[in-house]
Amino acid sequence: MKVIRFSFPCSVKQNKKIYTVSFRYRKKDGKIVDWIEG
Repeated sequence: MKVIRFSFPCSVKQNKKIYTVSFRYRKKDGKIVDWIEG
């Protein structure tokens, strides 16, 4: 099973906070398997 992991920083304009969003994407059925914000 091929799982691609993405992780990228997001900047929130309202409170000038930067947080990281990361998720894993399963290629075979195109599903996001876990989504982490923090």
